[in-house]
Amino acid sequence: MVFTEGTQDKYLDEDGLQYLIEKLKEKIPSGGNVDLSDYYTKEEIDTIINNLPAGGTGTSGKDGVGIQTVKLVNYELIVTLTDGTEINIGNVRGADGAKGDKGDKGDPGQDGAKGADGKDGINGKDGVNGTDGINGIDGVSPTVKVTEITGGHNVAITDKNGTQSFDVLDGKDGKDGASGSGGSGSSSGSGDVYSTEETPIGTWYDGSTIYRKVVVMKIKTTIKSGTPDITSVKHGIEKFKHLVDLRCIPQGYSMKSAIGDLGFTGTNLYNASSLSNLRDYLIRPTVSYDSIMVDAGYSWRGCELTCIIEYTKSS
Repeated sequence: MVFTEGTQDKYLDEDGLQYLIEKLKEKIPSGGNVDLSDYYTKEEIDTIINNLPAGGTGTSGKDGVGIQTVKLVNYELIVTLTDGTEINIGNVRGADGAKGDKGDKGDPGQDGAKGADGKDGINGKDGVNGTDGINGIDGVSPTVKVTEITGGHNVAITDKNGTQSFDVLDGKDGKDGASGSGGSGSSSGSGDVYSTEETPIGTWYDGSTIYRKVVVMKIKTTIKSGTPDITSVKHGIEKFKHLVDLRCIPQGYSMKSAIGDLGFTGTNLYNASSLSNLRDYLIRPTVSYDSIMVDAGYSWRGCELTCIIEYTKSS
């Protein structure tokens, strides 16, 4: 609505118009008439607005300013604007609240790491000696008594539980053995014959005939100290099978004991002054299918041996 004040037109918005109506009601007497001849109608106002000249372009407004960051330092709220301005809002920490209710019991925590071993404690004082115990009952050593009885012996054993005895009877005499068969030697007793010729002297367990023969040999004279050497001689036995016995007897020598499988005698071993020259006193005879071989040390050099060989022959 447009009204004129002096020489200028004035415009009212909707609220202003309502206000004006209320004021007019106060001025108009009840049932009276109001002269509105000096006021514009709505159509006239619209015509005036449409015929108004266009306005010019206004100046640009300033750039707006926004908030760039907000941070809390020592409970003071600091706002930084986009133009760099920093505004300290002040302490924003509120007063301490009232104490809250006690919370629920928490779950048990995990076991802590094992602690280091503690130092050894101080040794305790010696305890008081105990009292002597009651003497035990004397023990009883068992005794054994053997008494000869008819056909045996009685054995009595006595200990703390008393005496126990038993008889041990002699065994019965065994039966006489069967008479042995006659020897295969001649009536002169070939079992005692020592000859350089082959002589039958008995029977071996497998039923074959046992023969005996004497072979004379002489040990080498070239044997050196510490280095035993072998002397061999042909025994001349045909179809030699098993060796039954071999003995070598030194002749014309201070060592008169027969030499057996041990390879030395008590006499010549006694002569060894140390282990280093023991090899000089060793002697060991062996037999092959055609020879007698004697491994002898330095002390046996040049010695004459009478070798008695007993054997069986293949058929």
